[in-house]
Amino acid sequence: MREKEQRNLCLSECFASYAQWMWPEFSAGEDLDAKYRQEIGKHRTDDGFWQQRLSEGRGVYDKGPVMLHALRRHLGEAAFAEVLREWPARYGGTAPEWAELEKLVHEVSGQDLKGFFDAWVRGDRVPADAYLRSRS
Repeated sequence: MREKEQRNLCLSECFASYAQWMWPEFSAGEDLDAKYRQEIGKHRTDDGFWQQRLSEGRGVYDKGPVMLHALRRHLGEAAFAEVLREWPARYGGTAPEWAELEKLVHEVSGQDLKGFFDAWVRGDRVPADAYLRSRS
């Protein structure tokens, strides 16, 4: 896989993994906040989990959906849903980069999420509590 494709792997695979989380919520009312809290509790002191990159290997499948749920809770339901609608409308059929997603999230939410993305996407240790806890 070319470097650019690998770096942007999370755009497809993190979201695909999170969709697997979301299906039981949609179809059976599963509490994703409980699942998220369980994952955070299980990995809070697991340095290996936090050192996973969201651009390669298991990180996109393990850490990726956890990060997306944290983002969903940080943004709130309406803004997260708008990001999910706007992304394919704006970029469908193209090959955008991760930076485009960060720009879209900022645009939709009106929030400065640099700290969130630095902690979750570029960081290699457990994010600060402000990025782990829900705002909504």
